[in-house]
Amino acid sequence: MKLPLGVIECKTIVWYYGKTHEWCRLPYPGHPGGCPNYGKKKGCPPKVPLLSEVLALKRPMYLAFSRFSLQRHVRRLKRKHPDWSRKQLRCVLYWQGTSRKQMRERARECQRETGANVVLECPEALGVNVYVTCALNGLKLEKIKNLKVCRHVALIGFRRRL
Repeated sequence: MKLPLGVIECKTIVWYYGKTHEWCRLPYPGHPGGCPNYGKKKGCPPKVPLLSEVLALKRPMYLAFSRFSLQRHVRRLKRKHPDWSRKQLRCVLYWQGTSRKQMRERARECQRETGANVVLECPEALGVNVYVTCALNGLKLEKIKNLKVCRHVALIGFRRRL
């Protein structure tokens, strides 16, 4: 079976039981208490189940990813707004929706092709180490600080039967 563009088979997955809640509470610029979605958003800890409670881990899994050139986006915005700071030019409000939309479209196409019935748009919320999992499956993600090409990643698989 030929997988759609922007989809690879996930043969190795790295996930951690119980670490997710700790990661979500780590401070980062502008958020000293960690992620503002923690405990509020439906798909965020501590409200989400463990990965093993959602996916049949022995069945095929896939990674669907977007490819958004942040570098090109920044150049385009810089021409329109020459006085903007680097932080303003890279602000997620202006580009993240486009990248996420592409990832969702690729995930839906993967479902149609494979028959998979679960899409996890935020696999890290269930404990998946997305950077390591992607690297082990041949998809290198750039670090956020020097990000030139953004990739949003979804994990696609089959619902675990109880």
